[in-house]
Amino acid sequence: MTGALGRRGGRGVGADRGRPAAGPAPGAEGGARAPDAPLLVGTHLGHTYRGLASPVLADISLEVRARELVGVTGPSGSGKSTLLSALGLLLPPSAGRVVVRGEDAWASRSAARRLARECFAWILQNSACLEARTALENVAVALLCQGERRNASVVQAADALEAVGLGERLGAVAATLSGGEPQRVTVARALASGRPVVLADEPTGQIDPAGTDAVAAALRSCATAGRAVVVATHDPRVARRCDRVVELDTVALGRR
Repeated sequence: MTGALGRRGGRGVGADRGRPAAGPAPGAEGGARAPDAPLLVGTHLGHTYRGLASPVLADISLEVRARELVGVTGPSGSGKSTLLSALGLLLPPSAGRVVVRGEDAWASRSAARRLARECFAWILQNSACLEARTALENVAVALLCQGERRNASVVQAADALEAVGLGERLGAVAATLSGGEPQRVTVARALASGRPVVLADEPTGQIDPAGTDAVAAALRSCATAGRAVVVATHDPRVARRCDRVVELDTVALGRR
């Protein structure tokens, strides 16, 4: 893992309605992954929870490449969190296929567990910061748990915090952070982890507009640094930062 983390790059707004992609998923047949091939592919994904008559997801396809920030939007109950859980291998989909770095993720449960551990960093609504620790320590401790040496962990943590705009807050105790700062620490943790795919589930759901803008910029920095980032969000400020947006609709699933 290098200490040189990228800075925020350009932004774009597009639309991806989650329609099925034609043909097989790129990289799904094994072998070396092409340099521009998607890191993450979901094809015809569907899921129905036990006890429910209607699916939460139905025939959703998308692919995400390195340096892309892809948004997932839709009303409550449209399946945003379920889609992220399926893509992140926390939930076996009822239908469809997930390919990670060219590998069929559910070829076996052991493959799914290995890819989930090696490839995905998560950002949730709750920042999950250790309140008695500094911002720097909150990021570095995650690297130590991954087996990094202490000195390298500190350097990489500082670089990641700088990349998300917290370079002046390294020594701030987490309990004193405000607005979107704790969540930006979480983004820095995901960035420093080196995992190629970052999944963010409503990361701005509990913070103010100024904090939302800062977290959205941090997610963009994460993509610019080479990660494939997927963010589920209700917030148009976050969606505007995305390269593409997948729109989920409960009406399309027959649920109102």
